[in-house]
Amino acid sequence: GAPTVAGQSLFQAASPSRRSVLRVSMAAEDAPTEGIFVSIGDAVKVAMKARDTQRLTALRGIKAALQAATKVSNVEVLPDAECIPILRKLAKQRVESIEAFSAGGRDEMAEGERFELGIIEDYLPSLADEATTRKWVEEAVAESGSDNAGRLMGMLMKSHKDDMDGALAKKILDEMFPSAGGKKKGGKGKEAAPKKEAKKE
Repeated sequence: GAPTVAGQSLFQAASPSRRSVLRVSMAAEDAPTEGIFVSIGDAVKVAMKARDTQRLTALRGIKAALQAATKVSNVEVLPDAECIPILRKLAKQRVESIEAFSAGGRDEMAEGERFELGIIEDYLPSLADEATTRKWVEEAVAESGSDNAGRLMGMLMKSHKDDMDGALAKKILDEMFPSAGGKKKGGKGKEAAPKKEAKKE
């Protein structure tokens, strides 16, 4: 499954305008669109033969989520473009579970979630680093001429949703336009503070 995932990373790294060119140059249009779904199915079989219970449980959970999506899309094999958002969602859920279990002192449960997160990430293309993400944010700002974080995030997600860490992009936008967050806190913040102090006294 590794070569396929690597190929998908190359494909996903391209901008939407370049993906049609990549499809032709790869000379294997089906390869980048079926890799993840098929690879996970194969990995389930391997884990069953190896009697690797923990890995098998994690892979079956991923496969079930993808198969549910095939029924919605009415297809037998889910394209990578549809697999990736599902895997991102599963990864986010694992991260949240890890934080919750760790905060509650349930380290064993947190470790199990980390194991599953690692497997999910094996099938995901790498997210862009901070330098690349910052470049995309700056390009979106230059193109739109806007300082509206919501609008800019919409543009970024449309162009780079499979490659970009949304939280990182938001952080960069907050750094570039700090006043946007300050306005929201201004009016109600000053009134709320005395109330909190009154309750403590």
